[in-house]
Amino acid sequence: MQAAERALLAAASATVLLASLAGIAGFRLNLSPSVAGVVFRLDDAAEISVGDYVSFCMPMPLASVPVMATATVPVCMQDQRGTPLLKRVAVIDEHGNLFVLGEHRKSLDSRVFGWIDRQAIQHLSLIHI
Repeated sequence: MQAAERALLAAASATVLLASLAGIAGFRLNLSPSVAGVVFRLDDAAEISVGDYVSFCMPMPLASVPVMATATVPVCMQDQRGTPLLKRVAVIDEHGNLFVLGEHRKSLDSRVFGWIDRQAIQHLSLIHI
């Protein structure tokens, strides 16, 4: 094996190791263009406020989503498979339910599926990269 091949293999191994350790520590990379270039960490203990980002699975079947809304990655449903949605909290009602909005007008957000129960939400800490 040549020196360049060994260096490439070492770099790839280090990348996989760092990604694994970051995943174990709760860090995730947002895979959709909705909030591009963001690494986030689940932070369930934190108090949720308007303006915070939250993560959750879609509360309705994808077949019920209007055509105007778009998804660029496989979205998780109640079965927890797929990619959770990442949205900013716009309003919190007196019962703690959240109205969430995406970053663009065709976003899968509360304009499509309504209020989200607080129990379905995970609070996020964002790190812009």
